[in-house]
Formats: sequence, C-alpha cells, structure tokens
Amino acid sequence: MRILAVIPSRLASTRLPEKPLKDIAGKSLVQRVWEMAKGVPELTDIVVATDNETIFNHVESFGGTAVMTSESFSTGSERVYGAAQILGNGDPEQFDIILNIQGDMPLLPREAVSRLIQFLLEHRDRFQMATIATPITEEERFLSNSVVKVVVTETGEGLYFSRAPIPFPRDASERRSVKTSAASEPVFGFKHLGLYAFTAKGLSAYNSPAQSSLEQIEKLEQLRVLERGNRIGVVVIEEALMRDSVEVDTPDDLARASEIARGRG
Repeated sequence: MRILAVIPSRLASTRLPEKPLKDIAGKSLVQRVWEMAKGVPELTDIVVATDNETIFNHVESFGGTAVMTSESFSTGSERVYGAAQILGNGDPEQFDIILNIQGDMPLLPREAVSRLIQFLLEHRDRFQMATIATPITEEERFLSNSVVKVVVTETGEGLYFSRAPIPFPRDASERRSVKTSAASEPVFGFKHLGLYAFTAKGLSAYNSPAQSSLEQIEKLEQLRVLERGNRIGVVVIEEALMRDSVEVDTPDDLARASEIARGRG
C-alpha cells in the first residue's frame, strides 16, 4: 500500500504575498505543513510540489522533498497530478491513494487526515475522491462567501459545494436545523476544508482538460468532479477537533496561526 501526500505550494498570493515562506513561530508555513504530514502514520510518501525555485530550495533546506512542476497548472489538484506523475515515473497508479494537502493548513489535525484516508480506502467502490467538512455553528460564518459550504447526505456523499449558504432555509426559524453526529445540537450547515484524497483513477479523471462551468463560476475546483457526473465522499470532522485548524490566507490568519503554534510549544 502506497499513500502519497502532495503539498502544492506557490509564491503567488494576492492577499498574502510569498505565503509559503511566512514565519509561524520560528518555522515557515510550508515547513509546518510538511511536519504535520510527516506525523500521519498512513502516509508512505510526502512531497511539496512547486513551480518556484525559492520554495524548492527552502524545502530541501529543512530536509523535505520537493519536485518542480509546470507553471501552467490552474488548480492545486492539477499540480498534485503533475507531482504524482513525476514520483510514479509517469504512472500515478503506482499509488493507491493520493492526497492533496493544501499548503495553507499548517495546524490541520493529523487525525483528520488519517480519517479521510481510512474513509476512502473503505469506500473506493463508491467514491474515487473524498474530502472533509466540519459543522458550522455560527450564523456569520454560514452567511460568509469566504466560507465554502457543502451539503452532505446521511451516507457521506457531497451533493454540492458553494460559497453561498447551503442548504438555505426558507423559514428563518429553521436556519439551524441540520443534524449531525459531529455536533451536540443542530447546526447551520457544513464548512468544507480543502483536504482531498483521490484514487489514482479519480485523480487522472479530475485532471482531464478544461475547467467546468460551475468551477469557473464559484472558483471551486471540486465542482469539476461533480459536474462531470462523478461522486465525492465527505468525512464530517467534529468542530472541537478542527477549531484551531487555521487556513492561512490573510495577515490576521497568519497572526492567529502563530499564536496557536507558540501556545503548543
């Protein structure tokens, strides 16, 4: 069993320039993501995929492994596919599961990664791709277009992902009505987090040319999979476990991640 984790990393970021190299309590963002992945017992191969020589050299300097991928990729998962081709000597099917671990999630709980891997291994007959979500218990976050939402069935299938508040309650009294075993009371919905696991065939199918129309509208790469008629499994992780899992996109996010990292020692 070979399970590959790819961490896409690039310097271009409009809200936080040179984000992968930003300091978080004495270590760069990309190093913290790498070290988190190193602690996931199921992973057999870990690599940072980049199109930037500065990032490549930095990863090598702290003992990580990096590969140079094309500048033409439009999404992180396309870059993951490129890295899987390189490490598989042209054949991504050398790997049983391939993960896209976003390069902006330095405090992602290792347990969440392990649970996603186990879910896809157990349900490869239903899904060729899976991801994670967490309950939304605050209305402000539910209504925010910067928080990506997903509607999840009782059997763990993602019906749709959107920046809009979904499912949208027609009656205001039912706004907090979604039930889940991952929360003690009904929630507004589920926040999607950008951690993806693919089978090799699923990743190859995703990487077929051209973005889909829904993907272009919402700017959400996972919609490419749904629009082509494929299914996505969703593992719902308890909010308590994900509370400190900061997605670093802004200077404020960076400050919060640094504070949490210092608190952890």
